[in-house]
This record gives sequence, C-alpha cells and structure tokens, in this order.
Amino acid sequence: MDDKRKGEIAYAFLKLRLKEDGFEIDQNFRRKIGNIAKKTGIPFKETLEFGVQISIEILSEVSDPKKDPTEDELAGFEGHGGH
Repeated sequence: MDDKRKGEIAYAFLKLRLKEDGFEIDQNFRRKIGNIAKKTGIPFKETLEFGVQISIEILSEVSDPKKDPTEDELAGFEGHGGH
C-alpha cells in the first residue's frame, strides 16, 4: 500500500471517529491543536489548517439542510415541540 492510500484511509478513519465521538470547537481549540502539534511533531500552522479544514467538512456534512432528519435525530425532540 502506498503512502497516498494510507493517507486517504487515515483521513476517512479520523473523520468517522470525530463524527461518532464528537469534538468541541471552543476557546481552547488552538491550545488543543498546539498540543497535537507538539505530540506529533507536525508544525502548528499545518496542524491548525488541517484541524480547521476537517472541522468545516464534518460540520457541513452533519448539518446538510437538504437531508431529512433521521428517527434518531428526531427522538431527541420528542416532548419538546418536535416529532
């Protein structure tokens, strides 16, 4: 397996984990990115750019207004004026 394919698989895996496990974008986002940069040895600027890019992609995928909500998504609104 070549490095390009490894990168594609790693990217898909990371996006899936972040979608399933969730992640927070808050006032500590840059600090969290800095800690990841230190641990991985990847420059902060590149790590930040990657973090912003993947966050935007995930947000656009999970908040697509053209997609109808699933039953699981609607279940959270039962008794609160929804479903």
